Amino acid sequence: MPPDRSPASLPRADWVCGCDRRRKIYPVKYVPIFHFGRTGSTVMAAMLDQHRDVVSLGEVYTKVFADKIALATSDDFINVVTRHPKTRASTAKVCFFELKNMNLRNGLTEVTLEPLLADFRAAFGDNLILLRRRNTLRRIVSNLRAAQTKVYHRRSETDLAGDQKSNFALPIADVFDFSTRAKWRTLVQAIEKAEAIEAAVSASVKTIFPGAVEIWYEEDLEVDPCLGARKVLDSVGLPRVELSVPYAKTSGGLRSDISNYDDVERLLRSTRYGWMLG
Repeated sequence: MPPDRSPASLPRADWVCGCDRRRKIYPVKYVPIFHFGRTGSTVMAAMLDQHRDVVSLGEVYTKVFADKIALATSDDFINVVTRHPKTRASTAKVCFFELKNMNLRNGLTEVTLEPLLADFRAAFGDNLILLRRRNTLRRIVSNLRAAQTKVYHRRSETDLAGDQKSNFALPIADVFDFSTRAKWRTLVQAIEKAEAIEAAVSASVKTIFPGAVEIWYEEDLEVDPCLGARKVLDSVGLPRVELSVPYAKTSGGLRSDISNYDDVERLLRSTRYGWMLG
């Protein structure tokens, strides 16, 4: 029987100091998709999974943290992906998996973000997809609305699940933002802090993965998700194929999403965040 050369069998020094040697072990190219939640990651992952050369694990760490499974080292994080049943059963060339900032902020205890990302790069290579959203207000609203209604996705425009309870009052004081995992005194402060934290985290990600491909929700996914999917396929050298969009947008716009739109408009219209109301 040949010696065990699986990632878990290697001593840490073998892959930190000799990362090129470790990368060659994997028959699959592993590509993280880093995002901040409510940025189109679910539709993106589902579309990529339609490609014959792709396996997509989605928010693989969401379930791990929900099940209270401790991940104390970078090896633990890596093993979640490389030992996943879907990965082992697949003959795909590329495996995409999501790194959600919110989950990492909750789940990282023994490991901090930057060293973890550096170890991912050492293990898997230079590819990373960074999903972002310019309209921070809409992302905050989408997070709060989904948490309240438990409606995270719609399969089609005719899927009305949760529509009767989808309209909610957006807090304008003591606003909890899921992305930063913090409560802010005002809505304006919540937007300001969320933007600053996202910019800082994104800068760290791009420092560790200088070749990261940025996918912006507004330009690449909101109107036609195929644009973003094609961009991702191009970045990993896979041929473009015809893809279908498996989900519809959950939002009908701020006016229909929040019951106190007029109050929010009065608060934000004269600020530098007024454009986010549109």
